[in-house]
Amino acid sequence: MISQYFQAAKIDDPGSKKWVTEFETILMQSRAEQNLYDFKQGFLGLDGNGAFNKKLLSKIVKTLTAMVNKSATSVGYICIGIPDKKEDLDRIRNLFNIMPHAFRNFNITGVGHEPYILGISIDEYCRKILDLIKLEPIQDEYKNIICENMRLIQYHDKDVLILKIISTGTPAIYDGKYYVRHVSHLQEILPENYSQFFVRYQKSGEQSLVRISHG
Repeated sequence: MISQYFQAAKIDDPGSKKWVTEFETILMQSRAEQNLYDFKQGFLGLDGNGAFNKKLLSKIVKTLTAMVNKSATSVGYICIGIPDKKEDLDRIRNLFNIMPHAFRNFNITGVGHEPYILGISIDEYCRKILDLIKLEPIQDEYKNIICENMRLIQYHDKDVLILKIISTGTPAIYDGKYYVRHVSHLQEILPENYSQFFVRYQKSGEQSLVRISHG
């Protein structure tokens, strides 16, 4: 009787409000849905050389593909500017004289210092990241989704870069391989397990839609 008043959500998006509010939503929900969230301190190495870490960017894109392979309706987030290790936080304080902004159990240091150290503007910094993403070995549709949804937000006095991936209903491929994420670990799907992976991928998406439509 009431089904006519409901419609299936198009995506299973764990954060769906305005970006700054979403950012806090991402932080709060990350404990429950760890497969769909990750946090990185920044793209500059902490060895004192101030070099841009292209390998980290590749790892981030690979992680995004694994996130979206959770189901056909998944949405994944990676926030740059939030150290996930105490030693990284201490190193950032010492190297860049940055005091973090605390929110719950997170220490937000931001990436605002990185363009300055690289000797480029914030726009050039974002363009550099976008250009590198476009070189990554993933489907063009997912490159476009990541690039179109990249946001640099100001949270208090910190600049935080948010990368977001949204499922198109098709599993994401990284360099010719499929990956899934178990908490913070990536696992390659071997060819002999492809059929099982595809079935599980579609079914999990269908289950998410049913769960959302029922509230």
